[in-house]
Amino acid sequence: MQEELVDQCFVILFSAGILIHYFYGNSGLDLLEGLTQNLVLLVIILLAPLIFLPLEGEGVISTESAPACM
Repeated sequence: MQEELVDQCFVILFSAGILIHYFYGNSGLDLLEGLTQNLVLLVIILLAPLIFLPLEGEGVISTESAPACM
């Protein structure tokens, strides 16, 4: 049930983005160019935690808790 809702939301938001893109007079190639420009940022956002967790588990990166500010 939850997965279906997420899938439906993704389709609705992606379709709305495409409609808005065409509504403002841009072409399909502009849409593809925009997706490829932002793909690098998306990959960095998604992969940074996935790289950090194994390094932290092996002790390469150590995190210490900061003192609480009052």
